[in-house]
Amino acid sequence: MPYYLTKTNGDALVTLEDGTLDTTTADLALVGKNYPTYGLNLNQNFVKLLENFSNVDEPAAPLLGQLWYDSTNKKIKLYREGADTNVWVSPCMITESTSAPSDSRQGDLWFDTGSEQLKVYSGTVWITVGPQTTSTGLLRIAGTNSFIVQISGNTVLSVDASGNLTAPTKPIVQASGLYGSSNFTTASAATFSLWRPLTITTDAGTNFSAGTFTVPVTGKYRVHINATTLGPGVSNLRWRVNDVDYGINGTTNHNSQSGYSMNLAVGGIIYATAGQLITLVGSTDSGTYISYQNNSYSIELVG
Repeated sequence: MPYYLTKTNGDALVTLEDGTLDTTTADLALVGKNYPTYGLNLNQNFVKLLENFSNVDEPAAPLLGQLWYDSTNKKIKLYREGADTNVWVSPCMITESTSAPSDSRQGDLWFDTGSEQLKVYSGTVWITVGPQTTSTGLLRIAGTNSFIVQISGNTVLSVDASGNLTAPTKPIVQASGLYGSSNFTTASAATFSLWRPLTITTDAGTNFSAGTFTVPVTGKYRVHINATTLGPGVSNLRWRVNDVDYGINGTTNHNSQSGYSMNLAVGGIIYATAGQLITLVGSTDSGTYISYQNNSYSIELVG
């Protein structure tokens, strides 16, 4: 009477006739009833199981879930269902190679030895876990322990191999003064004129022309102006981006007291993209003015 062998899930595997030895259905010798020297084959099966079919060649007739010790690469491998065909993979699903592994499944890990990055398979594409090497964010320099932090490809700080932090390089414009040696006046507080600093210093490749600051890097900018106002009326200062008021403004009102001076400080944070223009405009009532002396003006990238 034959043996009807099944898999663990109940699927039929093979019908084993009496007195036969099946060595092709699986990688173990399947012994039929009354097969001579059956003890030798059973013991040999135990040896194969103990060493997980250790060999330079993969087992010829594996079943799903079977383990094999790849003696060439010195790794244990699992036979599992692949996207197109069944494949041998590492049980922890990590592959080390310069090219993406085939037959990958969602959640598989791949260490890209070419770029030295760990990647995870989403089910459709490989996503880089790290280290990130794009032009934004954290950049690792291959072969060293140095790091460069960038915003839109522009370096803002770096750490050397010894862990020393460099001073952040923040694009800055600093200026003081107005129209040469003249006080700043306009005909009406409703009419705004461009603020033009008398002296200009720049840092980190920024540019400044005729009172207009061209944003070199997309980011967060801290802007500030300190000015002294005099005269019997109202003075205004406003920050603009691309000639549109940004909502950072200040006003002084002397209440017709022409002999008094007041400080007008206007500052805040502007979010601007590369290429936009930041300007400061001001206005005064007739007979009121903003002094050209003791004024300071700055624009600084802070994030």
